[in-house]
Amino acid sequence: MGGLAGKVAVVTGATRGCGRAIAVELGRAGATVYVTGRTTREHASPMGRRETIEETADLVDAAGGHGIPVRCDFSDVTDVDALAARIAEAGGRIDVLVDDVWGGDPYADFEHAYWESSLDSALTMVRGGLETHLIALHRLLPFVVAAPGGLVVEVTDGDDDEYHGAGVPYYLVKSGVRAIGRALGAELAKHDCTGLSVAPGFLRSEAMLDLFGVTEDTWRDAVTDERPEFAISETRRTWRAA
Repeated sequence: MGGLAGKVAVVTGATRGCGRAIAVELGRAGATVYVTGRTTREHASPMGRRETIEETADLVDAAGGHGIPVRCDFSDVTDVDALAARIAEAGGRIDVLVDDVWGGDPYADFEHAYWESSLDSALTMVRGGLETHLIALHRLLPFVVAAPGGLVVEVTDGDDDEYHGAGVPYYLVKSGVRAIGRALGAELAKHDCTGLSVAPGFLRSEAMLDLFGVTEDTWRDAVTDERPEFAISETRRTWRAA
């Protein structure tokens, strides 16, 4: 395809899930992709998952792009400053920034009223799902607006601000990221750049497949009367290198 040949992209939260998928597709389009996240082959993150940023970078390479794995905890400003310094040393350019940090699933409580849930878990979710985005944007947006035509994509969940009963902290994070996308749309337009938010549907992520005890080849076995919604889950086959 090569539509992004010569372009530089940064994907936060690219270790797995939607972030990995986006990073691979940017590579398929020819981009150089900074693959950022917390889990490396040497160090696991609190998520306790086996996927690594190096694996994602390899998939980017195999798809036709150039993957650069950089460990970065976006809740740690010094980590993000180090990432920004590395980008500056390489030319100081970001054409596409995809802000996909999340990691809040272990802290979500969909069963209890907010005041009966863990406050520590609620604050951890908000910090990991919202503060990380603000830190990333503060440090990386200068590279985007340095030239016209840049794109910033905020990745979230849901397509409206109606409360659907998923819990106050979860709602705050997901609607907050949508709000950031709207604000970026207005702010970046002043610099001839584009800001927006996207909300993938029910994704068959690595963690979701593990939860239901299926693989991408057998995922339909998880569609039952108790969980019919899995029938509309979205594919992860594009995450595999062509």
